[in-house]
Amino acid sequence: MNKSLVTKLMFACIIVLVVLGMTNVMTAGTKHVEVITTNHQLKEENGKLKEQNDVLRTTSLAVAEEVGIADSLVRDLAQKDSTLKSVQQSMTQIKQQLEHEKRNSITSTYNTTPYKLEPIEIPSSEDN
Repeated sequence: MNKSLVTKLMFACIIVLVVLGMTNVMTAGTKHVEVITTNHQLKEENGKLKEQNDVLRTTSLAVAEEVGIADSLVRDLAQKDSTLKSVQQSMTQIKQQLEHEKRNSITSTYNTTPYKLEPIEIPSSEDN
């Protein structure tokens, strides 16, 4: 009976080992499927994030270019403003000079008393 008990015990151990092995394989297979599913989801999310990153990169490059253009326009406007002020000062000076020329002209209507042109006596050499 000892032999039959040992055989039954051995047979039970083998059955337990087979059942544990099958359970382990089933659990590992289920976890493998979960990992594959998670990996697939992560790949999809990674693709979406890459697309968003490309859009953001393009947008940031466009914004940087627009900022550069705006800075260039501000510099150009400041330069043109200083040029315009210089031209305005020159025009004001020219206008004042023209006003003075008008007022100092012989035929000007601004003169209140007309110029009197009279003959001048030039000293002769005998007068010395």
